[in-house]
Amino acid sequence: MNKNTIVYILCVFSFFFVHSQNQKQKSPIDIPMESIFVHKNSEVLFSGERLLFGVHVRDLSTEKASDLSKMAYVQLLGEEVKPIFLKKVELKNGFGHGDFRVGADIETGTYKLMAYTQLARNSDAHKYFETDIFIINPYIQLRERNVVSQTTDSLAKTLDNQIVDMGSSRDEIQNNILSSLVDIELDKEIYGKRETGRLEINSGVSLNGAVLSLSIRKKEAINGPVSISAVDYHSKMIKGTKNRFIDVSEIKWLPELRGDHLTGRLLQVSDSFPVPDTQVVMSIPGSEYIVDIARTDASGRFGFWLEGQYPQTRNGFMQIIGDASDETFIVLDKEGPLLPDNLVFNDFKIDKTLEDIILQRSIQNQLQNAYLAPIPGTMEVTTTDSQPYYRSFDTQYILDEYTRFGSMEETFVEVVEQAWIENVESDDPQFKIRPLPQYPQDIVEEPLVILDGQVVLDHDLIIGIPAREMESIAVSRKKIFMGSKLYQGILHFESKDGKYWERFPMKNTTILEIERSSLLRTYPEFQYDYLSNMSSDLPDFRRQLYWNPKIKVSGDTFGLNIWTSDVTGEYEIRVEGFTEEGKPISGYQKFEVE
Repeated sequence: MNKNTIVYILCVFSFFFVHSQNQKQKSPIDIPMESIFVHKNSEVLFSGERLLFGVHVRDLSTEKASDLSKMAYVQLLGEEVKPIFLKKVELKNGFGHGDFRVGADIETGTYKLMAYTQLARNSDAHKYFETDIFIINPYIQLRERNVVSQTTDSLAKTLDNQIVDMGSSRDEIQNNILSSLVDIELDKEIYGKRETGRLEINSGVSLNGAVLSLSIRKKEAINGPVSISAVDYHSKMIKGTKNRFIDVSEIKWLPELRGDHLTGRLLQVSDSFPVPDTQVVMSIPGSEYIVDIARTDASGRFGFWLEGQYPQTRNGFMQIIGDASDETFIVLDKEGPLLPDNLVFNDFKIDKTLEDIILQRSIQNQLQNAYLAPIPGTMEVTTTDSQPYYRSFDTQYILDEYTRFGSMEETFVEVVEQAWIENVESDDPQFKIRPLPQYPQDIVEEPLVILDGQVVLDHDLIIGIPAREMESIAVSRKKIFMGSKLYQGILHFESKDGKYWERFPMKNTTILEIERSSLLRTYPEFQYDYLSNMSSDLPDFRRQLYWNPKIKVSGDTFGLNIWTSDVTGEYEIRVEGFTEEGKPISGYQKFEVE
């Protein structure tokens, strides 16, 4: 076990020691296990349609929302356990959500939607959540085993009655009403096209603090896999669980208590041997950039935590501090999908005579995507008044507010105070910052220099940039520790476009392709105000009338207006979630559009 892992386990132990006191566990080294439930918008999807999902992570020791893992993983696997996608989903108070558009390259067949946390992977009974999804791709010729040549009793002649009998999912969903904690009431049972409807959710128990997911979608003509409700999940997966804790010594998959975790190894170019006790600096550029420094352990391993929200960029950078940068290289760890060897994929067949009906739906999807494509939603960002210490400055110089000078040297002489460029005969020129009065005035340490959110180790690179390309220079005179390295202040340079690193990459830099988590976003394309004001000249073939993955209920009831589309037929309303005390909620209702 390497040094980083030992330190991490100690941190985990300390965290769960406190947590265990709150949960009154028998042993301070027992860690509560987690279990995952996913509510999705449909069990059957066509190419071009979106899979929408909400992820609930439950603490088995309390049956409430888990406050442990800050990251969940959602993946879609095809037959022969072939990964289709793997998404990291940020968790807040045990909940996260996301979406995935079914591409035209995904073949018709049965797929497994799975979700897990790293902590849950340590469990045998609750390692992951899984459910089946049927995907139909009219753009790729069906394989023979997916086609039946004659219409059977379970296949009808119209789209609304077209069924592939894989179980009685509709009956099971409706039976959940008997054990549900909510009732769904509508102002009427039959609506016309493009008409306003009113929906109310009521409960016999307090819904205050409950987190619910709500889907309103046209009833699938193809009867897909059985839908797993929150009530079913709680009854079968949580109530029957006996072992709800794991000993910290048995942990193989380290829980992500703080968010995204980037890890890797530093190796020698000559023989790929590990390079120990060497500092690695990470930069993720952007307006709210992140920088950090880690030191490699005896096996050359290092790691960085990315807590909370971070810049909307796919690229970050890693550099080696010291003279050995030309002789080493970085290998980053990649989190691969979970690939169980015991998955069973149910057979999926479509009647060959339904080709025209499937084509009609695919055309409607194309028109819908062309005229009513999903519009950008706002991100749920956690706001804070405080800035990280490396983004906090004493003075910022907006250079256009001063006389412009051609070179960086002139700018530091005439504009920037308490900082200068020091030329040393035996070394390259370096920036220097005068310490605050309370610190010794002999300057030994160099400042931390950042350009557009990327740490610059070679100061000469910035000194050689024409000053006219810079928008501002910010200065902090405070001494700071980053990792184990001491800096005398911070200099941050912001270029005119804020992306100097794109035009002039720095040498000896490893590009970090960030597989960032899916940020929690809103879905304005399902909001009543947006839809009801849509032009009547545009086609409206929406099958998904409404989706809200996270309704935070503040009272005993919840209501909303809905707007029907031009697609007639029977629609289903599904509500899934949990109360603040951990009780499952499942609701079902239906209505007609004529």
